[in-house]
Amino acid sequence: MAGWWAYRLGLGGIRLWLEGDATERARRVVMREGGELEDALDANRQRRAVDGARFQELYGLQPEDAEPYSHRLDASRLNAAAVVEAVVAMIEEDSE
Repeated sequence: MAGWWAYRLGLGGIRLWLEGDATERARRVVMREGGELEDALDANRQRRAVDGARFQELYGLQPEDAEPYSHRLDASRLNAAAVVEAVVAMIEEDSE
């Protein structure tokens, strides 16, 4: 949401969206919280639908819409350290 508000307010800086494919997101939920992969996939799909409807109703936007984001990073195959490294590189490149 911060990316959307920064965009709507015309604020500068990097507005980053972290992508993750559905299976990897579910796998990470299972690693963190336990359970079965199929259940996590289903729960994530349901949450995405509910969140999308709520944000559309309240704010007139879809959080995953690419419009407000200056940068997108697919973190599906990256661990936390690699995500940080990629984001730092984006910041450094943007500041040059």
